[in-house]
Amino acid sequence: MRILLLVAIAAGLSHAGVIQGVAVENASSVPLARTRIKLQRVGGSSGLTPVSNLIAGPMGQFVFTGLSEGLYVVSAVRPAYAETVYVGKPGDSRTSLVRVGRDSDPFAEVRVRRLGVITGRIVDENRVGIPGVNVLAYSASIPLRVVAQGKTDDRGVYRVFGLPKGKYYVRNAPQQLDDGPGLLPTFFPHGTMAKDAVMVGVDLDRETTDVDIVPMHGTLFTLSGTVTCTQGMANVVLTSDTGRRETRVPCGGAFSFRDLAPGEFELLGFQPEERVSSWITLAADRDREIKLQ
Repeated sequence: MRILLLVAIAAGLSHAGVIQGVAVENASSVPLARTRIKLQRVGGSSGLTPVSNLIAGPMGQFVFTGLSEGLYVVSAVRPAYAETVYVGKPGDSRTSLVRVGRDSDPFAEVRVRRLGVITGRIVDENRVGIPGVNVLAYSASIPLRVVAQGKTDDRGVYRVFGLPKGKYYVRNAPQQLDDGPGLLPTFFPHGTMAKDAVMVGVDLDRETTDVDIVPMHGTLFTLSGTVTCTQGMANVVLTSDTGRRETRVPCGGAFSFRDLAPGEFELLGFQPEERVSSWITLAADRDREIKLQ
């Protein structure tokens, strides 16, 4: 009986399917060690059912064993790279399925593409680089949403990486200067309003270069105030067309938002636990004290 059982197990293993492969960088074909490889089976109500995932070896190699017959999807996930599905024939999504059968021995080379990059310089009126300036990349849609950011080096050069393929607006963050005026948030190529911005195209496996900005100069200001609720904590949110800033303070406490550029703002205070809120809209261009009640 034991012998028959062992024979049955051996026969089952001999028919178990295997998918082998390797993960490589698309642009250079260099193996990508320690890349996470995901395996999903086609079928079921959701279309794809997770089967397994593993970490590729030092040469980017991976092996899935003990698979039943059917169709599978192999994909690779790695920081700073786009999640990539194996495609047998580049450009033909119909070849993304891997078939496992009794007589098949599929090999999947997953060519993983780097996420896009935007580079440029933040410079002064004499085209001298300004160090230590934060640079933001926004999705080119309304409302604007920060997707990634970077900071200029000693030469004023910045590099914003990890961007999916698409269109973006690029803007420097405000920064106070030593001689008094500050750098206003300025969109590429110029202008402080989103309507003045020019979209920057980003593709995988490439850098979009020369996205240089000469920030406009102006006075930065502070918006501060108090929350006059009776008990507990309150959230205070400052929103503009380029995003939001938020802080949490006790009732009767003070809040402050610094290094703001002139523009249109909405100030909202609320207590989630009490389900109460208060807000105000304002066009601000100077230091102001606000009371939320």
